[in-house]
Amino acid sequence: MKQLLLALTLLLVLFFLINSLLEKATISSPAPSNLPPEGPAPVSEATTSDGEANTMTPPSDAGKETAPEETGEEIEWSISGRVLGPDGTPVPEGFLESDPAPDLRSGINTTRCDDDGYFIHEVEEGYIGSLMVRAGSDTGLIGKRIDTVRATRGVEPTLEIHLEAGGRIDGVVVDLFGHPVEAAYVGARPPIQTREGIFFIPRKEAKDERLWPHDYTDSEGKFTLYGIPEGACSLQASRTDYGPSEPINLPPGTTEAQLVLRNECVLTGRLIDENGDPIAPYHGSICLFDNEDNNAGKNEPLATASTGRDPGDGFFTLRPALTGSQMLVIIEDDRFSPYAQEIQTVPGQNEPLEIILTQAASIRGRVVNSSGEPVAAATVSVIDQQNRFLSSFNVDDKKQFWILREEIESSRRGITAQDGTFSIRPVPSTRPVVLEVKHREYPTLAEASQTYSAGNNDVGDLVLPDGIQLRGIVLAPDGTPVSGARVKLTPPKEVKSEEPLSISFSGGSVGILEPAAREISSTTTNKYGEFIISLTEGGIFDIEASAPGFLSTDLLELNIGTSMDGIVLQLQPVQTIEGFVVDIQGNPVVGVRLSLAEAKDGEISLADLFGAGDRSGDAITTSNHDGFFSAEVSAGGFFRIKVTRGQPWVMEGPLRVEAGTSDVVVTVLDAGRIEGKVIDALNGFPVAKFHLKRGEPRTGNGLILGGSGGVEYSDPDGFFELDGLREQTYQLTFRSDGYVTVTELVEVKLGQTTQVTIPMQHSATIIGRLLDSNGKAISGARIAFARPGEAFDNAPTAGLRIQISGNDGATLVLGDDGRIRSDEEGRFRITDIAEGDWQLKVTHQNFQDLPFEVHDTAPGVITDTGSQSMQHNETNDP
Repeated sequence: MKQLLLALTLLLVLFFLINSLLEKATISSPAPSNLPPEGPAPVSEATTSDGEANTMTPPSDAGKETAPEETGEEIEWSISGRVLGPDGTPVPEGFLESDPAPDLRSGINTTRCDDDGYFIHEVEEGYIGSLMVRAGSDTGLIGKRIDTVRATRGVEPTLEIHLEAGGRIDGVVVDLFGHPVEAAYVGARPPIQTREGIFFIPRKEAKDERLWPHDYTDSEGKFTLYGIPEGACSLQASRTDYGPSEPINLPPGTTEAQLVLRNECVLTGRLIDENGDPIAPYHGSICLFDNEDNNAGKNEPLATASTGRDPGDGFFTLRPALTGSQMLVIIEDDRFSPYAQEIQTVPGQNEPLEIILTQAASIRGRVVNSSGEPVAAATVSVIDQQNRFLSSFNVDDKKQFWILREEIESSRRGITAQDGTFSIRPVPSTRPVVLEVKHREYPTLAEASQTYSAGNNDVGDLVLPDGIQLRGIVLAPDGTPVSGARVKLTPPKEVKSEEPLSISFSGGSVGILEPAAREISSTTTNKYGEFIISLTEGGIFDIEASAPGFLSTDLLELNIGTSMDGIVLQLQPVQTIEGFVVDIQGNPVVGVRLSLAEAKDGEISLADLFGAGDRSGDAITTSNHDGFFSAEVSAGGFFRIKVTRGQPWVMEGPLRVEAGTSDVVVTVLDAGRIEGKVIDALNGFPVAKFHLKRGEPRTGNGLILGGSGGVEYSDPDGFFELDGLREQTYQLTFRSDGYVTVTELVEVKLGQTTQVTIPMQHSATIIGRLLDSNGKAISGARIAFARPGEAFDNAPTAGLRIQISGNDGATLVLGDDGRIRSDEEGRFRITDIAEGDWQLKVTHQNFQDLPFEVHDTAPGVITDTGSQSMQHNETNDP
């Protein structure tokens, strides 16, 4: 009976529970309302580990907790607008990214467009930054990065973003045995340029606002890249357990590609102390960084390793995803001095390293003011003058690697404790370092360089000097404070340098460049727009502020004798240049990319002087389906408008307009094109890999400064294409390993395609060695060559001397004629020459000229001239 009653009781309890759950289930939230006419609510998106948003559609309930329309919350600040395709139709597959998310819970803030292409992208108050806009991969549209986008209150659409149509490349990734590789990353980017010449100042390309696509291979190793920008491009593949493929440059119009992953790069090493004993474990980080900035300048290591647990033998293994020039950094173990070494890695197994770490020093002390009172929140840094890489390593956005850690309270870096004490470890104990103390309310203190002994070093009190303080605020044009604005103090504008920077050549000066005003001090505003600048002494100075999305403030002259408060610097509204791009008949032209560069009368810049072309600071814009364009410019004055390279248009003529102009008409013409094929002259087969350099014929005694550029193309059919050419004659130079260099003059007409075929002859090679009368190797000798009876046209006409001097008395002299020279062992090598007979002429300032002939060189054959003896000049005879 008791069991029956217990069973009935349990049934009743279960009934009430089920009934209660059913009642709760019927009380649901009201169905979400339709999207407002202004656009969609933000939709959350998953992001990958590298911050790239996945184009994954969230589940039907995803994002309900954060959607403002469903929680009753209103969006206070947003970037709102519409994404359109090249024909003006909406892009419903579009999504947008900014950094950071307004709730700071993720590194990337993402939003998706609605079916009509509208978007409401919620951002933090006063946001000024970049916005990345992408479309679904199957649309074939090119993503775009928009800089200095400003947030507005509410959700009213303010932006209209036009995306361009792009191309498509299908391909496959294989290993060295030809087997397909699954899950390999394939990325596209602009073609890799090469430079050569007497000396080279790197070209600063106009910033590329286009987002280049990437993909991952499937089980058959296949990939598809949608939205490839027009023109040439470069592809590279990588996977963690392989070495990266060689980057290949593809000519315009390429639709297929094959990438070959190399053997995995493996670098092993061993850490030992000064006694030769293994260090295991090493309580820090063993990192490998890319010296060539191929990981997008993110300052993230290519690979990390450890020595394993105690006991151990001190060995470590690194497997970097990239190869080449890299920096090995061993840091963060308080027992040992930080270590950095530049190395060259190659695919496969690299030579093992043995690294000796020295015992570190530690520094303790206190920061006080001139009255002896402790100074909290001061930054104390150790600057290693002999190893600048470690000193400039980026930690917490500081420019010094070793940053103090609080001795009391938390372990937060860069801040002294409340009692002013600090402790820094580890510090190098084998070389001198500088101890530097910074605090926004005091002038910077730099202690004299010295070497600290291993172990503890107590430096006592570091006294910050008294100074003059300038306090103020930076405001936007509407009067709201601007955080993150840069405020700098410089000498008055009318104060000229006694000796401005000049550039001169043997034969006379060709230009004078006025140096920028020397910066006395600078700082950035806090979140309230406030700033403090500390000086050791007063004087007359100019002060100005700048911030993304605004024009700089007017220069304000200050006569500083004592501390000043209440300085107000108001930024100016950004100016725009607007207009239309039309053809010769006046019809609108869509998709023309324009660059706008500041044009100052009488200014000579290094970029202009050395032919560097478009500059990284240029504004970039693209004409929409109506031919309309609009670009914000960061300064007043005049700007040069140009059609960027590689497009099928050229401008009718140069165009110079003033900032704020809204009725600009840019007339473009159909450009000329060159299409061609590079073949083997012997068998007619295509040359699949070749270097192409484009230039203009040189006449007279003109001097080409800097280096000339080119692109290394890889195409199985030997195909190449050059677009965006003016009506003139171009000089094309082709090089390929094992072939004679070919130079071809090609005449181009506007609106026409010139077809060329470039046959390349197999090359011969001449080698030899130069010795003096005592059999000692002669290094640095110059070797010129020519056909018998012809002039040595590769000899310099005069010794070239380029001198760059500044007002600090420093002088840099650049001089090199690009001739072939003998190495330290006296050996020389002449490559890429045609078969037949040649005459050589060897010159050296300490020896008599040595002419001799070489006969019967043959394609693919190395002709060894043996050892050649040179006689000392009479004045140099022993």
